[in-house]
Amino acid sequence: MIYIKLNKTSSRYLMIAGLDILIIFLGLMLYPENMVFGNDLVSPFIGFLIALCVVFLFQYLSISLVTTSYIRKYKSETVKLTGMAVMNIAGVWLVGRFARFSGFGISSFWIAVILGIILTLAVYLVKKK
Repeated sequence: MIYIKLNKTSSRYLMIAGLDILIIFLGLMLYPENMVFGNDLVSPFIGFLIALCVVFLFQYLSISLVTTSYIRKYKSETVKLTGMAVMNIAGVWLVGRFARFSGFGISSFWIAVILGIILTLAVYLVKKK
């Protein structure tokens, strides 16, 4: 058996990844006309995995940006959450913009904004817990 010891930080990242899976999957189930996985080059499952990996990468970068850059000097949570939301929206939009290669398509920029804000709220809730 393989035993993995999880510290507080790695367990938070696992919770964020789990919430990413849930949010993107629920978005696909609730709004299938606005989100699509897969195309003629990429299967739907691989498109789902690519979208999850890139969105999680942008979330990790947004958390790192907030904790290590000049944004850290601001005490306001609003400034930090805004920075994280901009990074998450950019990540979702970029994945959707290059749907030919990623296999994840969105119908408009506003879907990326809504999904990015929901993903940011999920990160905020995990960090507060």
